[in-house]
Amino acid sequence: MLSIMKFLVFSALFGLLLAECDINCECPLITKLYTGNPTAYVHKNGTGCSQSLTCSSNNIVVTLLKELSTFPDIEDGWVPNLSTFFNPALPHSERPVLTVEYFSDYGMVCEDGRWFATKFPMGVNYGFGPFDPVLVNGKGYRAAIELLICG
Repeated sequence: MLSIMKFLVFSALFGLLLAECDINCECPLITKLYTGNPTAYVHKNGTGCSQSLTCSSNNIVVTLLKELSTFPDIEDGWVPNLSTFFNPALPHSERPVLTVEYFSDYGMVCEDGRWFATKFPMGVNYGFGPFDPVLVNGKGYRAAIELLICG
């Protein structure tokens, strides 16, 4: 009986200690970067600062910041936007529905208060500019995320 009481007291104290820990996450909720159909994604908060954001759509776009990336310049002096999306060559009506979990599929990490993508499963498209759009596979690169679109 005494050992049960000790266990209960220990459990209660341990629970109080855990409840008192403040969790300060360096990066904001990933939903702050999201725009589009509010019913097209599922967001979950995990333990501590972990999150999950899943999107099922035939129109998935991730806009990246070229200035905060390791992608090379295409032309001197031109800083295009970068984006990654699912097969833009297919007409919208013919694109299959794709389910993406942003954190695992894009290798998202938090650094210096910003979300970065480290994986690019659909390649990266150098945006509009004085050149033809260029698609690169993105392997070995990283870029800050500016916007997530699902819808």
